[in-house]
Amino acid sequence: MIFAFLLGGCASASRVHETSPGIFTVTATGDGYTTADRVFDLVTTKANDKCAKKGEILKVVDSKQARTRMGIDTTITLNFRCVSKNQAPEPKVVEKASPESDPTPKAGTSGSGFFVSKLGHIITNEHVVRECSNITVGDNANRQVAVEMIVNDRRNDLALLKLSSTSMASAETKSLISKLGIRIVAKSGDSSIPLSSNGLLRSEDVELGENVIVGGYPYGDLFSNTIKVTKGIVSAIKGMGDDSGQFQMDAAVQAGNSGGPIYDEKGNIVGVVVAQLNKLKVAKATGSLPENVNFGIKASTVRQFMTSAGLPTKWSNRSERRSTKELAQIAKHQTVMVVCNP
Repeated sequence: MIFAFLLGGCASASRVHETSPGIFTVTATGDGYTTADRVFDLVTTKANDKCAKKGEILKVVDSKQARTRMGIDTTITLNFRCVSKNQAPEPKVVEKASPESDPTPKAGTSGSGFFVSKLGHIITNEHVVRECSNITVGDNANRQVAVEMIVNDRRNDLALLKLSSTSMASAETKSLISKLGIRIVAKSGDSSIPLSSNGLLRSEDVELGENVIVGGYPYGDLFSNTIKVTKGIVSAIKGMGDDSGQFQMDAAVQAGNSGGPIYDEKGNIVGVVVAQLNKLKVAKATGSLPENVNFGIKASTVRQFMTSAGLPTKWSNRSERRSTKELAQIAKHQTVMVVCNP
């Protein structure tokens, strides 16, 4: 299906080079929507093709995986030899690690999420936290606390996280958690409402043409170490391939916005950022370059996911229109940067 192709990510491989006698190198790179497995499949296919032309088989010498500073792209370099099909395998040589060696740790990838419970529950995209050895969240890249995965839904691309215990946390960590649990003062001024009491999610699905604002951390801290917000309208009430669980909008989103909240003009959450259309693939398929085509998961889909995860929610009923400045403040207090460490 063309929509699966357009949202499936983009990967490309370099030409095969002979870097030393009998040793060849090939590199493949995939964008932020491409899994590491897919990049590895591409680079090994290229290497296998090289050996097959010689009537030989692939023998991997070593491979290296790297990412950009904010984990936007995945790059895998494969060094290999082509050997005769009947050549006996060479014995493995195990080298002792040098005590002075200091291997460079892999950089973490980042996305966005938002706080939905005073107990520390956070919603984000499943693809943001896929294949993570540990996950942290915070209000910038330098102030992060550990979270655990509660449940994920790959089909709807949603994940529910929860802040870990704070019993051993530092004073700075506890301060951050306290901020994440901020309470919103009711208009009447007679009570404060914990974020979980209204569930943040609007009861009605988005309407065609309504204004929305997006909060998140595009490109992590590459440009600045703060939340970013963008505005737009709902362009279509269905997503790619007529997906009724999603909608289309023209608010600008980038890599790192995934999992962030989408608000209406009253500060109710109407969706979760899920994908940015791959412009180069669309241009290749249609001959024209699309602009401002992005997608969100509807609030009704998010609520079903939260309910199935055992997290009771009530619909948000904020009825008073808010200024852009007020909406930005709501996003600032509810949105977090989500960092996935491989």
